[in-house]
Amino acid sequence: MPSTRMLSLASLNFFTIGLVAAILGPALPDFARQAGSPLAAVGGVISALFVGALIAQLIGGPLNDRLGAAPLVRIGLAGIALGMLGLATSHALWLTLTSGVVTGLGHGMVDISTSVLVSVAAGKRNVMALNLINIFFGAGAVAGPALASFTLAHWHTTLPVIWFGAALALCLIPAIAWLPAVPPQAAQDHPAQHAFALVRMPSLWLLGGIFFLYVGLENGMGGWLSVFVQHTTAASLGTGALIASAFWLALTGGRVLATVWGSRLTPAGLLSLGLSLVLAGAVLLAAGTGSLFLTALATVLVGLGCGPVFPTALALTTTRFARTPGLAASVVIGLGSMGGIVIPWAQGLLLTGGHAQASIIFLALLAAAMLGLSVSSATRGPPRARLPI
Repeated sequence: MPSTRMLSLASLNFFTIGLVAAILGPALPDFARQAGSPLAAVGGVISALFVGALIAQLIGGPLNDRLGAAPLVRIGLAGIALGMLGLATSHALWLTLTSGVVTGLGHGMVDISTSVLVSVAAGKRNVMALNLINIFFGAGAVAGPALASFTLAHWHTTLPVIWFGAALALCLIPAIAWLPAVPPQAAQDHPAQHAFALVRMPSLWLLGGIFFLYVGLENGMGGWLSVFVQHTTAASLGTGALIASAFWLALTGGRVLATVWGSRLTPAGLLSLGLSLVLAGAVLLAAGTGSLFLTALATVLVGLGCGPVFPTALALTTTRFARTPGLAASVVIGLGSMGGIVIPWAQGLLLTGGHAQASIIFLALLAAAMLGLSVSSATRGPPRARLPI
């Protein structure tokens, strides 16, 4: 297992990127007001985040294999701080979207560098280690909307939370000096032919498809949920932010359960179980549109199911492609960022266009597709031995 120091710093990194990802949804009305732009246009900041993350993740994996994680984590935290400051002070749509891209560059670099570092250091226990640090992503994602609900109630704005996110990223930069040194994984064993062989493997693209759909669904749900609640019930935006916080809290709970009890299942089985819960919750959310109680209940179910999906799928990726874990992670997480660009944008168009229920049926279809890909991936994976947790 990684050292306590490594896990502690990795957990703080993930808390930060969780807070950053989750606060953007509740802050959209503030961004729209500052920029003097329609909500649908400003909603592009969620996609902008994933444009930046995609760029960082495509280059970050190979760089991790060659250079190690620490310098890349520092660069990522600086990008988050700069982007969040831009979002907090922007009064123009172009600057808001550009700041979203910069935030995403930092987010993506911190995400992939920290994930690969912990996964490689944990070895065969990487399912547990990745679920553990992703618990703190969920904790940050809970804290973001919860703090937004508080600041909305007291000051009628979410911008103080944006400033807090920037300050947190800045404070973590010097702490990276305490990160234990882990040798690069493939500095001497990363020729081009290995990369070409890797990207021709169907099992990599099946996992990549899960990442594409999952990241889009998670961030579409988390990003637009507060607005969805406001549009479909009599509840306020502040109440919607609390329900969005409940989504992230349930997601965190799902990761806790996966960390504690996940060893009773194979990683592929754990992945399929989580996706089945996501599908059931999305169907209930679509059926219960207009009911605050059913919306809240379905939100918790989707969150619980989402919990183990990302870390378990990433652990499967780095285990199946152990010679080039950074490159393999770059491919699948990069595809995830593409999903984060496209899917929340499409969901936002449906929601702001007056098709609230259709925006949730869309998510249910994504969940069904992920479950199918998970079953297909399990049949193409390595022998069905359990991965020790």
